[in-house]
Amino acid sequence: MAKSNSVVVWGAFLVLLLGNMVKLSDSATQKLWVEIASQVLNGFFTIANVPVHPKRFLGLVRGLRIWKKDRSIRMRFVATYLGLEATVRTDVATREEQALELLRMLDFYRCFPAYGRHRNQSPVHITMSQSLDASQVNESIKSPAPIPMPAALTTEQMNWIDEQHAALVQQQDRLQKAWPWYHYTVPAGIEPVDFFAPLPKTSSHVVHDTRMDGLILLRSLPSDIVTRPSRFCCIVGSFNLNSMIQEVLCGFMWGMNYHVRPSWVVGLGMVLGCMAAIVPSVMILRQERSVSIIRVAAVAVVEEEEEEKEEDKKKKEGMHDLA
Repeated sequence: MAKSNSVVVWGAFLVLLLGNMVKLSDSATQKLWVEIASQVLNGFFTIANVPVHPKRFLGLVRGLRIWKKDRSIRMRFVATYLGLEATVRTDVATREEQALELLRMLDFYRCFPAYGRHRNQSPVHITMSQSLDASQVNESIKSPAPIPMPAALTTEQMNWIDEQHAALVQQQDRLQKAWPWYHYTVPAGIEPVDFFAPLPKTSSHVVHDTRMDGLILLRSLPSDIVTRPSRFCCIVGSFNLNSMIQEVLCGFMWGMNYHVRPSWVVGLGMVLGCMAAIVPSVMILRQERSVSIIRVAAVAVVEEEEEEKEEDKKKKEGMHDLA
């Protein structure tokens, strides 16, 4: 806390000096204090970035390995099961669309493997209605863009995925321990029903089950809140870039006298370093926000259901008193 306060104080002091809002006795003294404030901030940022660079580099290497392995599994899964009957929906025309549908089925199962096997055993959960077009869906479901739930995988496909992902999950577990914001699967406490698109209110009650003629619609896909390996590598790669920029900037700041040091090098390094730190931080915050939205929506549905039960209970007690 004291360190962050010091950074704020020295940063504000530097801005005041550079903006000539604080004027010292002469220009030489002004430049000297600008250099002192710059060196202090450079030291704070170096202490914050350089010690964690090995961890960032190791995380990037592990992330690239997981990305390569995950991409290989997805490609082999599509190559093995593409074109087989009863695997993808019959209304999907081209092979590219069929491949994308297979990957959606794969991603959904990896998010909820237990539910995926339950759907495989319960036909009511896997029936996909082909008679309901998009206009009827939009009229019936209050959702900006309802998405049909991907069809269920066969037992053979699920066994194949579990076997291929056994070693990959161990690597992802180790990576998640080092980077807590990395969610390779849906976080605990989130269930498939939390993604169901709600049905509109009727005159008597609200129907939360979105199965209409066998069709299950989702407000969003569970894979949207999962950190894909490519996204992880992008975030950690940006953090690595931030560390490298700070190290180069540190070399210029400590290796050259401020009278001969190119000012554009310092300015460019500060801008690029800030961008390399801000962009991945925003990506992490957006992901955590999407997870929070799902959790809040799930809690709201539960509270609404409890209120409805309480109202029904009061109505029954009132009718009993009248009788």
